[in-house]
Amino acid sequence: MVTKNILAGKLAWKALEGTTLWARFVRAKYGENFHNGPPLHSTPLWKEVHKHFETLENHTCWIVGKGSVDFWRDKWIQGVTLDEHKTMTFKEAKSKPQECRSFLSQEQQHIFDLIEINEMEEDRLIFTKSTSGNFTVSEYWDLVRHKNPRVKFTKKIWHPHIPLKVGAFFWKLAYGAIPVDLALQKRGYPYPSKCRCCEKPSQESLTHLFAQSDVARGVWKYYADLWLKPWMYGSMQHLIKAWTHDFRRDTQEGLMALGILMIGCWEIWKNRCRAVFEDIPMNTATIIRNIFPSLVTLNDIMKVKLPTSQIGRQVMQALRLPLKAPFLGRGIWVKWIPPEARYIKGNVDGSLHGTACSGGGLFRTHDGHFIHGFSHIYGPGSHIWAEASAILDGLQMSTEMGFDNIIIESDAKLVVDMIYQRSVVAWDLNYVVQGIRRHLSANRRVVHTLREGNYPADSLAKLAHGHRMKIRYRSISELPSSIKRLILMDRLGYRNFRKGCHKPSSGSSDFLLPL
Repeated sequence: MVTKNILAGKLAWKALEGTTLWARFVRAKYGENFHNGPPLHSTPLWKEVHKHFETLENHTCWIVGKGSVDFWRDKWIQGVTLDEHKTMTFKEAKSKPQECRSFLSQEQQHIFDLIEINEMEEDRLIFTKSTSGNFTVSEYWDLVRHKNPRVKFTKKIWHPHIPLKVGAFFWKLAYGAIPVDLALQKRGYPYPSKCRCCEKPSQESLTHLFAQSDVARGVWKYYADLWLKPWMYGSMQHLIKAWTHDFRRDTQEGLMALGILMIGCWEIWKNRCRAVFEDIPMNTATIIRNIFPSLVTLNDIMKVKLPTSQIGRQVMQALRLPLKAPFLGRGIWVKWIPPEARYIKGNVDGSLHGTACSGGGLFRTHDGHFIHGFSHIYGPGSHIWAEASAILDGLQMSTEMGFDNIIIESDAKLVVDMIYQRSVVAWDLNYVVQGIRRHLSANRRVVHTLREGNYPADSLAKLAHGHRMKIRYRSISELPSSIKRLILMDRLGYRNFRKGCHKPSSGSSDFLLPL
């Protein structure tokens, strides 16, 4: 039924696009107005398809090409139709911009100005849940399916260093899906219950086998005494919380505690199954002995991110495991690289605070002297939108100031790749990227730099969240003292350390617009 439902959604999308032979047929038969219910003479298939139109139309938008879409009625701005009672093609609207711009908000005017009619390109209906704008069954399924809330506890279970079979077992154990005697009885099996883990047998339940039996208490007491933890547990939830809530899994003692809990339960279960099927009695010492080699392996392969605490050092010493220092990783020193004497370099950056986007940037000469700067607020959007808009603002300003030889540096590598067609352009950046490309030439380029070489632009972008305006700085004396200091440090060649990076910045490389 799920497959049938999703494929019906795919047919609904094809009908909305109206480009295939099947789409033209159903539009001729049932009409092009999909807002009303399906006609009485509709086939069962069309009735099934019709259920998806409302969902899809809430997640569609038009990318303007030749301008045949309706300026008033079609969604050329995400989720918005301007007026259902008027009609005018977008091409006609662009021919009288002043009349149309008066009906638009400031953000809508910005998008309207970026759009240029291209007679060689068809208008395209895009699916807004997809990054590229193309409809995919997987994206649609992710939209319509019911999602349960994420369970934080499961992040601890699925640890990359814990064996997968142990993680899968413990996940089933946490949800009570282990076939102990009482669980089988609840399923209707006439199965007598007798535990193999106590001197005086009782009924075998999850809590009894893994938390309250003689064998389980012996295992937990041995390790809990090292941590000064309680070893008497009233339920499985109590057991799990006692061994997980105090520790982070990226510390040495945290991973050891998680390993003891999960591998301990795994070894108890294996020992119980041997007692049932091979008639080998359960033994506390055997379980403790089997846990230790796994702890040694965990300790050997883990990379510690945080220092070990005092109690953690005592535990590692008691277990005779070597202490591990935090993994510092590798890195490089990054500095701002001045351009050649005939070039001006502009550094730009975007910022996102809540849902508000902003951008900032500055232009400098080959010897680091400040020429011009800006700090702009853009309104609601995404971080990548802010980065792209900052690049566009930088290029537009460089054109206004008459800079023929300009290099714009941005730390948004994904946006730079979109500009030079090395990555798929996100549909919501389509007009911005087109605007950027119109400003590029052999002597006007956008390159990537690392964040550590872009601190003054980053500070200017964040500054806009405070003043919430579009401000230009025509002299260095107008800048805040904190940004002046960053510009001076760049000019003097100060370096900033970037952790975890093995390669130098590609900012000095030439990225040319493909012809």
